[in-house]
Amino acid sequence: MDSSPDLKRLHRFIGSRVRELRRELDLSQDRLAARAGMHRTWVGVVERGESGTTVDSVAALCSALGVSLAYFFSPMTETLDIRGPQRGRRPKRSSEP
Repeated sequence: MDSSPDLKRLHRFIGSRVRELRRELDLSQDRLAARAGMHRTWVGVVERGESGTTVDSVAALCSALGVSLAYFFSPMTETLDIRGPQRGRRPKRSSEP
């Protein structure tokens, strides 16, 4: 998995944003997790920025927090340099026999 500085910054941003919005609503991690249909310990992992999470999970958290994905990410104004995983890519086929 890519462990670029920008990827780690993204994980920390998502975590701090979840924590910020959760606290604004005066929700515990348990309550947020129940609303989002996930385990409390996973909410803690996300909030600490210890691991990346899927778009589906971020969307579930946004729904539980009552915000759109656009609003959730609106404070992030910079472009990050993040590349997808390099998984067993096949060499390009030559058009010549």
